[in-house]
Amino acid sequence: MKALKKISFLLSFALLATTCAFAVNTDKKADADTLWKGTATGYTKPGDFVYTKTGKYVHNWGARDEECVFLTSYAEDFYTGSYTFDNLSAKSGGSSQSNAPQSALYDALQDMMSAKQSHQTSYGETRYQYCYTDCVNSNSSYISSFYSAKRIKGTWDGGDTWNREHTWPNSKGDASGNGENDIMMLRPASVSENSSRGNKAYGQGSGYYDPNGEGQNVRGDCARIMLYVYTRWGNTGSMWGSSGVIQSLDVLLDWMEEDPVDTWEMGRNDAVQSITGTRNVFVDYPEYAWLLFGRDIPENMCTPSGIASNGEYVPNPDNSGSSSSTPEDSSTPDDEMTPTEIVNALYALSSGESLTGSYTLTGVITKVDSYTNPTIVVDGMTNKPVYCYKLKDDRFAVGDTITVTATTLKNYDGTYELMNCTLDKYVAGGTQTPDDSSSSVPDDDNSSSYVPDDDSSSALENNSSSAKPEVSSPDKDSSSVKPEVSSPDNDDSSSKNPVISSSEKDDSSSQSSDDNEHDFSKWMTVKKPTETKKGQEMRTCYKCGHTETRDIPALGGEAESGCESSIGLSFSAIVLAAGACLLLKKSKKQD
Repeated sequence: MKALKKISFLLSFALLATTCAFAVNTDKKADADTLWKGTATGYTKPGDFVYTKTGKYVHNWGARDEECVFLTSYAEDFYTGSYTFDNLSAKSGGSSQSNAPQSALYDALQDMMSAKQSHQTSYGETRYQYCYTDCVNSNSSYISSFYSAKRIKGTWDGGDTWNREHTWPNSKGDASGNGENDIMMLRPASVSENSSRGNKAYGQGSGYYDPNGEGQNVRGDCARIMLYVYTRWGNTGSMWGSSGVIQSLDVLLDWMEEDPVDTWEMGRNDAVQSITGTRNVFVDYPEYAWLLFGRDIPENMCTPSGIASNGEYVPNPDNSGSSSSTPEDSSTPDDEMTPTEIVNALYALSSGESLTGSYTLTGVITKVDSYTNPTIVVDGMTNKPVYCYKLKDDRFAVGDTITVTATTLKNYDGTYELMNCTLDKYVAGGTQTPDDSSSSVPDDDNSSSYVPDDDSSSALENNSSSAKPEVSSPDKDSSSVKPEVSSPDNDDSSSKNPVISSSEKDDSSSQSSDDNEHDFSKWMTVKKPTETKKGQEMRTCYKCGHTETRDIPALGGEAESGCESSIGLSFSAIVLAAGACLLLKKSKKQD
């Protein structure tokens, strides 16, 4: 009798184990059928892949939730001539959301996207093009439902399982009449998702629709779509608040920063361009969202262009919000102008005006601000100091001589700036006295007291007895960088922190001013971890461009995969069942 009880218990346990194994496999099959995010592409540059096409239509090659760290060849070909980032970012944006639509930058972005558009999609044709624009990993057999990433068939089924979602609701107005059928804004969504969205404005809290409510992070996607319609189709009157399409400007910018562009968005931009000829500029250059509203772009934000993530960006040039305050971009090659002429041209600009081109000049540093950005004087023009924007170097000191090249000259409300600067040459001289004894090295408070002449300038360059080593191009000079070590000596395998692939530890909060020390940006996620795969972070040295990467542990740790777990459970069930059979035979013999 006892043997029978044991057998009964073992058989029950075996049945439970088998049921669990079956449930694990069933759940994983359900997940595979439900979600269509695709596997990470691992692409880091356009040359990594070849486009899949059907006729002229490009298939979406990207994957959801994989941060995009490059511009594709399609994007690079789109932003040429007067449409480059340097040219467009030099135009003035607004000072707030109220006057942004009247700014020169708004007009330029709208003109570009309009001029490039060769075809406007109809509402009917979009249902047959989603198999290209909204597929994943170039697989056009299935498409990814916008809000949830649910896997749905790419062929149109008459609206039984999915339909076309107006991310910008028709009821919220369409200034031009064409925006409501734009495939850039129209997205495929399951019937239930479309119904729950209704026409609520995006946002957080009561009365708003949070697009993350379906379990997929698409807040940034929605913000970028809203900005596209706002700019491309001029839908400015119904943008903000519960009666508009998104809660507020702060929410929009926060969402864009917390949910950066993924490769699926970039792939969709390529696919849409192959259909309509135009792109969503805020996917390729999210930086424009901040410039458009007179906000500072967050440093170390991951963007496809890398402009923000490298900490080198052009701030909003003019907060006046007036499109007439900035003249058309003009270019004056520096080989036609002496340094004196360049500075005089800079000072001749009215507030908010700029010149673009290539301008190289040598000057003596008269002041260094708290962010180690220098102010220089050129050719003795002590009454006209020039601020070198974002030319950061901890070595700079008053009296040093530097040669810089800038692509933009700017009168920024009475502050005269060289923008988009690069450092061509650096000669330390802060501790020296020029040959002309009548001249003295100025201090930070009196930059106008020092008038260098031609001899004093050359003396600084040629006297190396007590000067720091000359660096021809600090941004690219690898000689001052600590050598990389492939096997870090300080790797603590017991630590739960990500492993850094270089021998240097992250200590950006206390960087040394020594020439041999890096000055790193913050760690930036370039590949998000999954349950089973590691992610990756990267940081860049402001001085030399050296990069470091480190792994981010998989979210599930070292746990076995679901498939292996299922096999283990099934094997345990078989062993238990076999044991039960042996006990049953033994029991019969005893009886």
